Amino acid sequence: MPKSTTLTLSARDVAQLVYPDFCPMRFWIEKRLKPPSEPFPALPGAMDRLLKEYTEDYWTNHRKLPTWFDTCPIGGQPLLPRPSWRTFWTPYTTSKGPTVRIHGEPDEILLPTSSEVIIVDYKLSDPKDKNSGTALMYAVQVVVYAYIAMRTPASPFPKTVSGLYLLYFSLDKPLSVHVFPSALKLATTFTPSCVQIDPCDVAKNSK
Repeated sequence: MPKSTTLTLSARDVAQLVYPDFCPMRFWIEKRLKPPSEPFPALPGAMDRLLKEYTEDYWTNHRKLPTWFDTCPIGGQPLLPRPSWRTFWTPYTTSKGPTVRIHGEPDEILLPTSSEVIIVDYKLSDPKDKNSGTALMYAVQVVVYAYIAMRTPASPFPKTVSGLYLLYFSLDKPLSVHVFPSALKLATTFTPSCVQIDPCDVAKNSK
């Protein structure tokens, strides 16, 4: 049975292609040979889930967004349940090479009107240099989300994308640390800041 010619890439995969130190060989190995994944700290993923759960609970109880969204000039009802990467995808076909299935999982999709969406992605590290490779990768990732949102057949899409934002949470130094026999309790604060992403600027900087 012939192998499928469809290549599956996540929005994060696509973003890697613009990184200054991008290595084509390593990328090919990761996508084609599927080597064992390297150990990855669970804290970023846990914080990501916490932010999403809090946003959902806050909206359910108060019918408004959490206060950290005050740093962004945006509003709207969050799309709940959030689309997963299994449904939030679109094909990308060119005259050369295989069909590419591009998928993603935005942290928040807001519905300011019935015909448009605003996409927000949470990040736990704010690049000091806004022109760095990391900042460009983050920007490309949300632009890819917009590309999918305007084309995917999954309900309630496709829709017009009226805004793209990165919501950074910069970690302040811990306020207190309490050690228990079976747990470590760490109290700290995060300072939110919002960056609007212009797809035209991203396209120009990605060349």
